Formats: sequence, structure tokens, C-alpha cells
Amino acid sequence: MTIIELSQAYHTIHANRIDLDRRITALPNTDILGKDRLLLEMQFVLANLVNTERLLASTHATDMSEVRAKAEVLILTNDLDAITALALSLAKDVVRIA
Repeated sequence: MTIIELSQAYHTIHANRIDLDRRITALPNTDILGKDRLLLEMQFVLANLVNTERLLASTHATDMSEVRAKAEVLILTNDLDAITALALSLAKDVVRIA
């Protein structure tokens, strides 16, 4: 996958995570089975986010549009390891492209 495709995938997965957050919080506390099911879905979504972040960090950008796509993901992520990896990857990309 290209950086642009990975970035688009990340945005889609991130939107799914936000939707799951809303669905989990909307369920009554008494709906244990419903919350458990959604929490399992959330684990899958979060694993996909981490995997996509790692792929983005390990893929070299070839132009500024790809650097921008990586930066947009960096802004959204909350994972400190992903932030570090993406920031270092972006710095290397800028040095290589500039």
C-alpha cells in the first residue's frame, strides 16, 4: 500500500474507533453482553490502528503530499510509541526530500 492509501485507511479505522466509542458509551451499564461485544470490536480496531501506524512509520515518503498524509495521521494518534515513530519517520522523509 502507498502512504496515501495507508493514511486513508487510518482515517477510516479512526472513524470506526470514534463510532465504537459512541456506541459503547450509549449502552446502559446493565447491557454487559453488548458492552463486551463492542469492547472486543474495539480491541480489533485499536490493533488495526497500531498496525497502520507502524506501516506508515516504516514507509518512506517520496513527495510532500505523502509527508502531509503522514503528518495528518501523526496529529490524530494518541499512542506515544506511534507518535515517536511517525515523527522520526517524517523527519527522515523531510531531510531526504528537501
